[in-house]
Amino acid sequence: MLRKNRPGHDCSGPERMTIHPNRHIVKLSNFYFSYIFVINYGIYRQDNDMNLKQLNAFQEVMRTGSVTQASANLGCTQPAITNLIHRLESDIGQTLFQRRNRRLLPTPEAHYLMSEAVAILDQVQNVETKMRSAANLKAGELRIACMPIISDLLASQFIADYVSTRPDVRIYLSSQPSHQVYDSLASQQFDIGFAEIETTSPLVDADEITERCVCAINSNHPLARQDVIHLGEIAPHPLAIFLPGNSTRLRLEQAAHDCGANLNVRFEMANTVSRFPLIEAGLAWSLASPLTVNYFEHQWNQLGTSDIVFRQLEPAVAYRTAILTPRHRIPSLLAQDFSGYFSNAIRQVMGSLG
Repeated sequence: MLRKNRPGHDCSGPERMTIHPNRHIVKLSNFYFSYIFVINYGIYRQDNDMNLKQLNAFQEVMRTGSVTQASANLGCTQPAITNLIHRLESDIGQTLFQRRNRRLLPTPEAHYLMSEAVAILDQVQNVETKMRSAANLKAGELRIACMPIISDLLASQFIADYVSTRPDVRIYLSSQPSHQVYDSLASQQFDIGFAEIETTSPLVDADEITERCVCAINSNHPLARQDVIHLGEIAPHPLAIFLPGNSTRLRLEQAAHDCGANLNVRFEMANTVSRFPLIEAGLAWSLASPLTVNYFEHQWNQLGTSDIVFRQLEPAVAYRTAILTPRHRIPSLLAQDFSGYFSNAIRQVMGSLG
């Protein structure tokens, strides 16, 4: 790794290497960066004073065989390079070069140190590259937890669009029930989540996205001729609905109660998509979220031959969802950027019916 300085610059400086007792942990620091990483080299002692500038100068002298060329490559003065080499020799207690006939000849100890120095400087370069990539949102890892209709149907599309220009971004996507998504974010296992609002947590921040549900009905049903269907009109007809306790079902039941209607629940199932065949067969109507409608239009009914249609339902039944983030975990720059992208993508889908 070549670290070039300003012409005539003294390569010695505040950059130090600290070895922690009984550990292979090296802290590299200067005014601009500070890294901690693990190495497995036995040549360093707790009491040595070796630093990166010395290793960088030594590596360049070994590669070029010349203090003059090394100083030119690094943008330092020749006395500065010579001083760094002398200090390095003093720090490690070894002679690294012998001068014969105006040539520098590396000692066996120098060849050994060279292999170690290259490995260390390469690690530093790798860390710097990764940190710069992370700052530019080009690298890193995202852990995402979503309720099934998103993780199974839409999240992969969103992720593909996002990482298309970010080849070093790794994604972990988990499909979970909404209540479990909250638990996963509260325990800080994930960077971002998407779920129906079924609970609240002091450990989770929720960016709410709310749209109205629609009535999914067979096109041959008499009420399908109407642009707007009142809940009181359709309540007596067989209904395929979410399992008991689902927050959207509870809001539908409350809306029916408020308008004096009794729901005729015939089919209960967790997945909205699994209710499509029942509606297609004319056996039931159902409540559909904007996410369900999006899936129907882009995947279920690609050929345009389905008998399912969607109508506005009155009174409105809200479909409440939220982008979730852990409250007590500082998000990475990448997580912040993806959260904004994901929120916009979801809002576009949710608002597409309007």
